[in-house]
Amino acid sequence: MNDVIHRLLWRDQLIATITNVGWSDFPWVGGKFVATKMDSQIHELLEWIDCKSKTDDGMVDDPPFPEELLDDWYIEKPDGSKIEIMIPVLDFSAGTIEWR
Repeated sequence: MNDVIHRLLWRDQLIATITNVGWSDFPWVGGKFVATKMDSQIHELLEWIDCKSKTDDGMVDDPPFPEELLDDWYIEKPDGSKIEIMIPVLDFSAGTIEWR
């Protein structure tokens, strides 16, 4: 088990802590996450993204959320450096996350 903690941020807001980080399906990186208390609209967006990612069509529809919620997602590494990512896919029931 990899206990090194990464952090998922939207803008400067902590969304989740992440452990067991590694390649899931290149170029996707994944791990296990523990969510923090987050704005309900962000939670709904992340559930929508997860649901759409599991369909045969994938994400063919634009998300029915304000566009500003789709940008400014970051992974903060243990050394404090930040990497900008596309909106991540969080499976709340499995406690897993993937991003690229």
